[in-house]
Amino acid sequence: MEVVRGRDSAGSAQLQALFLDSLPTVYGFLLARTVRGEQAEDLASETYEAAARMFGADRGDEVTLAWLLAVARRRLIDHWRRSESHRRRLQRLHSELVVRSRGG
Repeated sequence: MEVVRGRDSAGSAQLQALFLDSLPTVYGFLLARTVRGEQAEDLASETYEAAARMFGADRGDEVTLAWLLAVARRRLIDHWRRSESHRRRLQRLHSELVVRSRGG
């Protein structure tokens, strides 16, 4: 894998090439940690969108596979947090419905 540095058209082409080269690794990383392939696909898409935004934000960072995997890891953690929050809301709703159905 190469390191992408510039933000000119050559840098953008290198970024695109790095994204294509890294896709199997990033997708595999996410797939191993999610329940469904669709989730891994969505998270990979979010990863590359976030990476592209960060790359264009004049951060000065080098874009490497390790950096992309760190971005993927953050997207995965966000996904787990959203899922846990959703699960807690459903449990709370279920508890409220059980209490109401018992006349409480």
